[in-house]
Amino acid sequence: MVISFRGPPGYHQVMMMNRSAGFGWYHALGVAALPWVWLFQPDWTAVVVVLILLAHRATITSNEAEPWRSAAVTFSAFLALVVGGGWAVAGGWLVPALGVGVAIWSFPKIAGWGRPDAIDVAAGAAVAAAFVLQPELLVSTGGGWVAPIILVLAGRRLANGVSRFAERRSLKGDLSAPTRDVRGTLSFSGAVAGSDGLPRTVPLDLEIRAGTSLAILCDDGVESRDFAEALSCRTQPVDGQYCIDGVPPGEDERLVAVVGLAEPFIVGGLEENVAALCDAPLNSDKMLAAREACALSEVEEALAGAPIREDGQPLDPHHRLMVQLARVVVSHYQLLVVVDPMVSVNPVRGELWRAGVVRTSVGRTAVWITPDRELAERAEQVMVLRHGTLRSYERR
Repeated sequence: MVISFRGPPGYHQVMMMNRSAGFGWYHALGVAALPWVWLFQPDWTAVVVVLILLAHRATITSNEAEPWRSAAVTFSAFLALVVGGGWAVAGGWLVPALGVGVAIWSFPKIAGWGRPDAIDVAAGAAVAAAFVLQPELLVSTGGGWVAPIILVLAGRRLANGVSRFAERRSLKGDLSAPTRDVRGTLSFSGAVAGSDGLPRTVPLDLEIRAGTSLAILCDDGVESRDFAEALSCRTQPVDGQYCIDGVPPGEDERLVAVVGLAEPFIVGGLEENVAALCDAPLNSDKMLAAREACALSEVEEALAGAPIREDGQPLDPHHRLMVQLARVVVSHYQLLVVVDPMVSVNPVRGELWRAGVVRTSVGRTAVWITPDRELAERAEQVMVLRHGTLRSYERR
């Protein structure tokens, strides 16, 4: 069986400036200035706090320029303590700040309560304990109480930023970009192998030309997963070969972007996860294109400023899939495999998902493995996978 179809090239792009990174620095500068205002112009403290809150609202989901913003805030608070209370006071407050920084690397994750929520509690406990042990620090002399709070909390965010960077690097192998240029014609011969290495289908002979969108209707979740693993070259075919543009990929090459509930996330913010497959810095135009194509404003509301964990929590399945689509929108991957579990029966959400899949597939070789006939009808070619056999589909 040979499937050949050529689709239109091109990507959806929208031009508009995204200013979240700039507002992030305004927020950091406001927090860094707060202890100095507290020391020398206390009447202006309320004004600075309002400006900080406004900037924070604009950057609630932004992690741009970290860890430098947190480093600047930490240094400013420490210097304010030196000026206001001397080296002894400043050095004493470094102890809880460093303690929180160390705790962020080792605090256990228990019943879903882990970094950074637990570290926020630890930072607050460290500040409270220091005030209990040294009540004289509550007065406005000797550095005041604003600077030490900022120092401890900024130390927590600085350590958390470094931790996220390290965890992102550790996940790089699962989310790395392709290692060579690909054009997108996919060839597969042989039988699909299951997790035990045994054949799960009859021998197949597929050729999916660059730019084609192919929907494979399948109601069996295990069968869908095995087929997706085969078409993304995560498992080798039985008595056959897998090629991209006529070349078998190497063992360390990642050439196909996969969207599915089992795919990993980066510990961090939304923009970090959207940029996970990028081969270049994520600019404002790409982010806006992903935001419009994949309804990311709805994802931001669901996150409410919380970070995304490795398993995609706290996002629900629908939003996790939309974030994964957004990764592909801004990437240079030209091959896409979507494993659609049809997680939503909500008509509005279902239509957002279908539109996102279609728009992400434009200009790419795309295979949608799905039980959703409404989505399948939008593909250029439709097949049915059932009991290990792939056959043609009669459109309605």
